[in-house]
Amino acid sequence: MMPTPRAAIVTAGAALLAIPFGGLVGAGAVILVLVLTVVDALGVREVPVVAGEIPQHLARGYESTIEYTVETDNRFRLRQPGTPDITINPQGPTSSTRFTLVATRRGAHQLPSVVVRLFGRWGLGAWTHQPRGRSDITVFPDVVMARRIAYAVARGSLRQGERITRRIGLGTAFDSVREYVPGDDFRHINWRAMLRTGQPMTNVFNFEQDRNVLCLIDQGRLMGGDLGGKTRLDAAIDAAVAVGYVADTIGDRVGFMTFDQSLTHHLAPRRRGGEALVRGLHALEPTSNNTRFDEPLQIAIRAKRSFVLIFTDLLDAAASEALLRAVPLLTRHHSVAVVSSIDPELEDATLATPATTFDAFVSVAAHEALNQQLEVVEQLKNLGAQPIVLRAEDLPTACVRHYLDLKDRARV
Repeated sequence: MMPTPRAAIVTAGAALLAIPFGGLVGAGAVILVLVLTVVDALGVREVPVVAGEIPQHLARGYESTIEYTVETDNRFRLRQPGTPDITINPQGPTSSTRFTLVATRRGAHQLPSVVVRLFGRWGLGAWTHQPRGRSDITVFPDVVMARRIAYAVARGSLRQGERITRRIGLGTAFDSVREYVPGDDFRHINWRAMLRTGQPMTNVFNFEQDRNVLCLIDQGRLMGGDLGGKTRLDAAIDAAVAVGYVADTIGDRVGFMTFDQSLTHHLAPRRRGGEALVRGLHALEPTSNNTRFDEPLQIAIRAKRSFVLIFTDLLDAAASEALLRAVPLLTRHHSVAVVSSIDPELEDATLATPATTFDAFVSVAAHEALNQQLEVVEQLKNLGAQPIVLRAEDLPTACVRHYLDLKDRARV
């Protein structure tokens, strides 16, 4: 129960009556206002029924909406408290019944109850209610982008900016012949069919299915580095999920391993493993431990022939030594890609003109770090692995494109 600003104004006016009419009249007026305020507040003390469905699942970085309905004839204001990792708009008490949520961190979260402030009939008193309990919300990686990419693959196209690159005709298993569409691979034109029909015709090939895809995801301390709203680990998981969804789409098996100084989780490749990958990785957090590649790489070396993606940070040359030692053993039996995200601040520091001595030191350090990364990248290429080093937002599409290219060349 609480008085409203109107009650405060009326109480002040009542107190001023003491000037012309005396203190007794003023005190009586104030007491009357206070009594009316209490009565007004007691009239809205019952908890109202508030309906509205809070989404149980969110994708990190994407907006979702809550729409409430409040069963009351009284004036009210709503406030939806957020959490440190879920931003709510509008913030603060509002007459609006519609709120938007944006989650910035994966994992399990609890959203507090909406707060309803009911105002009495005279507008003097109000009562604040929390009519609902906490709501459990699970925040997943960027499954929205992953599903878009998988859908593009399923419909035979993969969008890159405004240009669509046709993927029909990839693979090695012949399926059918159809009319040529601009963007199809010239290597698959069926000249005999074209002579018979008088129309350009192309062969359609299906991807070979039932191959293994294995994602090795580093969750050591360096993967907690910030990339402007997301961590390196977020970027790695987003790319891994995109590959997992595409593997489901084209009939391959997908699994994953996570590790820091030791193996922390292992899911063997399986059919329809994309959703299992999302469930297994959605709450994964960077640790404070240094990374050791020995255990997961030994398991990967002994695994059935696979497309192995290693998601890690290549800025630390010392940590990359163990990876460089194991890559030749991996590439004997597997197609290997090493995926790492570029730090945009580091990249910008190498391009900016230093204005101060401190800026010059930062620029030199940034150049040295990127040069070390380039050295590791070149060594990986020489050892037979494919480095994929890009900005975080470009990694999912790049990883999928490399995966599809390997399928096209029957390397997986």
